[in-house]
Amino acid sequence: MREEMLFCCSCCAFSFTSWKGGKNYLVGRRGKRFYVFPPVGFADVVERAWGEYVPPEKLGEFLSGKTGCETEHLCVACFRPSFFNAEIDPVRCRRCGCSDLLVVSSLEGRSCPKCREGIMTVQAAKQD
Repeated sequence: MREEMLFCCSCCAFSFTSWKGGKNYLVGRRGKRFYVFPPVGFADVVERAWGEYVPPEKLGEFLSGKTGCETEHLCVACFRPSFFNAEIDPVRCRRCGCSDLLVVSSLEGRSCPKCREGIMTVQAAKQD
């Protein structure tokens, strides 16, 4: 089950929501990413992404090198969140092109990236 988190500054009105844990994906035959959100697992997405059934006992071997996870980053220029797999994707804001990004999961208890005076707090918003 995915959990939506609400990030709020203790000083200014800056706030945004984020899904805890990033976005897992399977790379399909043509390089497209197929996202895997609970309760759906990789086994269910394989058939859609690759057009073939893989028996459960061979799934681990089949998935080797075909999966990844995108983590959420916050642009410090325009404050828009974006998802990236920082190991292989160019880490640039998709809106303004800025490369100065913060990993969202690391913001709790840190200075607000917008006003720089408040502290970012996090609370559960809802579960999916």
